[in-house]
Amino acid sequence: MKTSNLNIKPKIFDCMKFIYSDLKEEELKTELFEDNEILYEIFKIKSKKQTSKILKKIIDKVYSINYVNLNIEILDYLGNVSSDISIINYGYGIIWLKEINPNLKLPKKFSKLLIKYLIEIANKNNDNIRYSNTESILILFFLNKIMEFKNLDNWIQNLCSKQKIDGRWTNGYNSYFINDIKLYDSYHTIISLIVLLEYQIFNEYNKIETKKENLKKNKNNVPILKNNVPILKNNISLKYKNQLPNIIEKFDNKKINFFDNKKINFFELEKVIKINNKYTLHYNLYNICFFIFIILSFFYISNPEFSV
Repeated sequence: MKTSNLNIKPKIFDCMKFIYSDLKEEELKTELFEDNEILYEIFKIKSKKQTSKILKKIIDKVYSINYVNLNIEILDYLGNVSSDISIINYGYGIIWLKEINPNLKLPKKFSKLLIKYLIEIANKNNDNIRYSNTESILILFFLNKIMEFKNLDNWIQNLCSKQKIDGRWTNGYNSYFINDIKLYDSYHTIISLIVLLEYQIFNEYNKIETKKENLKKNKNNVPILKNNVPILKNNISLKYKNQLPNIIEKFDNKKINFFDNKKINFFELEKVIKINNKYTLHYNLYNICFFIFIILSFFYISNPEFSV
């Protein structure tokens, strides 16, 4: 990895290779990838062709977790369910493999099962979010599967509510079992901040897509929404469910220009007067003429001496 290259597109796997490039083989096995042969194997990968073989190993491991259902949860020394930690590690493994080989295809059945497990992990310990819960959300983001998590907004709100006054997120575990509490807290804080950044990007993307959809609807004469109120092309809003749009063909307010930029509005052919929050009064030239005709008719009928 050449850090002088301004066009570099950093990936998780490339960052890992760069940061831990100086570690010896024994240190990689015993410290970085302790009890995780698959991640170690991916870390040492030399060819894209190897990705399919490693993917098959991950698929077999995940299916074995699914099939072995004894209703017994085996916990590690921190209180993690061992299968949850395995799913998180396999999730990271899939991210690395996809970065190494973007053309690698995941079986749909396997993908659905992995997403199901990640969502289940995310929804655990909501009262005391652990870094493992946050990791599962991060993996869903990196796999571009976050749309599958329907409770994302509430989850993010809950995560934000757990932030401490000093800005950190605690690791979520009993400090009695952890030697370096600050290290675990720092790790959870970093993961949480990355998740919040991904969430913000995700929301901005959705806003852009919504604008595009509204533009398409507007071109097709379909009312677009603004604050859940339909807006027509002539910028008239339908505030109430049973209200019909006020559409008048070729009936625009004419403005006559005098003395260059000075604009004088001689006739306002259409007017909407707001009576209160619920009712409005609409009038235009047609309505006024008809109303005058009715008044004159009643006047002549009630006063025969004026009639011809």
